[in-house]
Amino acid sequence: MAIKKQGSRVMGQGSRVFLPLLVLIGTIFITIYSANLFATDPPHRDDAPGTDTGWCGKCHTPHSSAGGALTKAEGIANLCITCHNTAGRASDKPFIDSDQSVLGPASGKKGSSHRWDSGLGGYVEGITVSPTTTGRIISGLVGGTTYTFVGTTPRIYQINISTTGNVGTAKFGWKWSLDGGVTWSATTSGVATLSVNSLNTGGGNRDVELKFIDGTPSPSFAGSGDVYRVYVRPEITYPKTAAMAVRMFKDPSAPNDSYGKAACSTCHSQHKQEKSTSDPTSNPSYTTAAGISNDRHFQRINNMTNSMCLDCHSIRNTTSVRTYTGGNLSHPVGVSLPASSTFHAVPYEAAGATTVQTQYSYKGSVTSGGGASAVSTFWDSTKTFNAATAGKIIRFTTGTSKNTTRTVSSVSGSQVSWSASTTIANSDKYEIDADGNLSNNIRLYNAAAGIPSFTAGQVMCLSCHNIHWADSNDTTADCDGCY
Repeated sequence: MAIKKQGSRVMGQGSRVFLPLLVLIGTIFITIYSANLFATDPPHRDDAPGTDTGWCGKCHTPHSSAGGALTKAEGIANLCITCHNTAGRASDKPFIDSDQSVLGPASGKKGSSHRWDSGLGGYVEGITVSPTTTGRIISGLVGGTTYTFVGTTPRIYQINISTTGNVGTAKFGWKWSLDGGVTWSATTSGVATLSVNSLNTGGGNRDVELKFIDGTPSPSFAGSGDVYRVYVRPEITYPKTAAMAVRMFKDPSAPNDSYGKAACSTCHSQHKQEKSTSDPTSNPSYTTAAGISNDRHFQRINNMTNSMCLDCHSIRNTTSVRTYTGGNLSHPVGVSLPASSTFHAVPYEAAGATTVQTQYSYKGSVTSGGGASAVSTFWDSTKTFNAATAGKIIRFTTGTSKNTTRTVSSVSGSQVSWSASTTIANSDKYEIDADGNLSNNIRLYNAAAGIPSFTAGQVMCLSCHNIHWADSNDTTADCDGCY
């Protein structure tokens, strides 16, 4: 029998039994662990439960990964956009960086999605930066996560590099604007770049703080006249829920957590759809049944009553109606629609009484009935359509007949029928609603029933706001099949 040597890889014969057993136990553990804890929910896993056709590898790679979590792209937002683009696997829910909400003058586009790169100290954008500049600027709050940004009005700071060099040598000037850059304060000039600079506007611990970071090669800040802007919104708090707070992503050089930025996975759990959503068309209860995607939007925490919104926007969680005083006030949330002549008893859509919202609206995918020939019926095996669906408008949101609308003539179980034949394929997506457009519906929370509703209940944040693809036009669909 060979002798095990100190510090060597030579082992005795007993290891011939031990090692295979260890490998077997490890394999079983990994199989069980990955099946139960990782991306098992469609559509982030699109194979049958219990099989493995490489779905982990759509986002992860075991070697030479670009990101710290063995991901194929560095940065969670960049990883998501590898699929969520017009040519990707999630082409019906696309994003590009320019979709993000921006601060600017009253006119012009301000973006259609919640930002995925901003936090308490806003975010920094290079406006005109020398191609030889290697340094970086990141933003946080002077007082850290205990505070929120000063004031009630969004603010833009402009940073102009006036003297080139590394941190300590380079100098800058700065000014600020409260109206999106139309008018500016006086410029504070000749400020030396420190490891941390406070932009003092009288807010004390709630002022914006900048950290200048050297790069390689020198000089880090190479362009005299380089311009950066810092965009920051007030009354945003650091997430209170640990599952969200731990996913506020910050630069390794950041002095404290106030430099953390919300990204996709701050609000979304990319692996599971267990948590509730405020979308009335989503599956009301979580299921792991084969082929059912739940459409619960991969929420990080339960969000039926917009708890996730309030985790960071709690300062604007006003629950009482107040008399306007001429100052900045917030619309109340968590209150029921009043039963008075000045309010519609049931929320109306843009076209008025002919398109009154009802609770029986749907979105989903064709599971059978599609094919090469035009048809006037299909089945969605994940649904049981209510009789009230008849007379509503169905709009196909993907496929050959994308944006084609038809009037539903009848429903039976999981079957939907209409009169004019239409070319559709299995897996094509659809929406059914009073006007074929779910994105202009007002969402409420029906506390008595314990479900989100289109017809009765309390006003929430998402009654008026949308997180993604909000085009501010109530006659067009914000996104094909998104909400």
